[in-house]
Amino acid sequence: MKHQSVIVLNLGGSKALVVAKRIRECGVYSEVYPYSMEKEELEALAPQGVIVTGAGEDVHADAQEKVPWLTELGCPTLEVGLGTSLSVEALAGGIGKKCLDNFLKITCNCTGDWTMTDWIESTTRQLKETIGDRQVMVGVTGGVDSAVTAALLARAVGKQCKAVLIDNGLLRKGEAEETAKAIKKLPLEFIKVNAETKFMFKLLGIDDPTKKKNIINQEYAAFFDAEAEKWNAQVLAKSTIYTDLLVNHSLPLTWKPKEVVEPLKNLFKDEVVQLAKLLELPDTIVQRQPFPLYGLATRCIGAITMERLNILREADALFVQEVEKEGLTRHANQYFVAITNFKSAAIRGNRQTHEYTLVLRAVQTNDFISSDWSEMSAETLRNISRRLTTEISGVGRVLYDVTATPPAAIEFE
Repeated sequence: MKHQSVIVLNLGGSKALVVAKRIRECGVYSEVYPYSMEKEELEALAPQGVIVTGAGEDVHADAQEKVPWLTELGCPTLEVGLGTSLSVEALAGGIGKKCLDNFLKITCNCTGDWTMTDWIESTTRQLKETIGDRQVMVGVTGGVDSAVTAALLARAVGKQCKAVLIDNGLLRKGEAEETAKAIKKLPLEFIKVNAETKFMFKLLGIDDPTKKKNIINQEYAAFFDAEAEKWNAQVLAKSTIYTDLLVNHSLPLTWKPKEVVEPLKNLFKDEVVQLAKLLELPDTIVQRQPFPLYGLATRCIGAITMERLNILREADALFVQEVEKEGLTRHANQYFVAITNFKSAAIRGNRQTHEYTLVLRAVQTNDFISSDWSEMSAETLRNISRRLTTEISGVGRVLYDVTATPPAAIEFE
């Protein structure tokens, strides 16, 4: 069944996919296309309507200059952005959301019957057609993005897909085991590579963030190259989502796949979580906190040591447990612990020692691009601090990060 759609024409900037997401939230399928597309190409898509958006100071003027044929289309059009009465930010709720819904349902006559289940069906078909009878490899990291990508590939090509979990010693407490358990239930091939020793040999003592990331990239690539050769893989599947596209990243692979598929690249984190539920992935995956590509290395500020990684792993698990036990997940979309690279004075019994300082971070965000810090009661923070400093050896001080994004990135490195 072909669903009605509304196309977003992007005049420039990074907000077009946000607009498409708001359209999908209204039950209407939407995709983003560049303004450079030909009029005939757009007409062939037969959209119910077109929304134009961009980063310029006057979207209306930009639209007239870049897509002069816009008024010749036989469907309704709407301009969103600076220089118009409707901003991208306004579409999230209130009057702005109502205006968008009216444009879709009344002006464009959309029925609003599209769902993420429809997206799963169409994406499964596309993956099957693209991959054909070739072997495909996907890396799973413990996060929801890679698990959803693996689940989609399992639906599309089954045992032609090999999911590879590289346990590099930078995962969270119990993450490798929980991930392996979940992925093994999918109808695909799975292998867990125990790579902690090799990663740690290269990383221990490295304190420069860029050097850490380069080492992790190189080691990941080496292990992935080896598995691709064993599997005779010709297609690489990446679990890239929209916010990942804002940070250019690719592994320095020796293996050159004949094709790369990125089924999630136009979706946001909350949409991926919704997919995970529809694909019936276990709660241990669905409810897992977002996790950076470089794992705990990103949250271990300064030189990596086994001692600091172990402290961080235990502290993060405790913090997550407390946040969820107190029902604070309604006010925080992401919450984790970072360990600093300095020790401060601490008192144990009748003696003074020097122990590590931890930083707690909890943020509220709609898109994981910008965020604000989450408020927690003094009693909650007091209890978390007490547990961290009494239950985890080596922790003598706990700080709470109250910085928004921007200026501070959500992660520390």
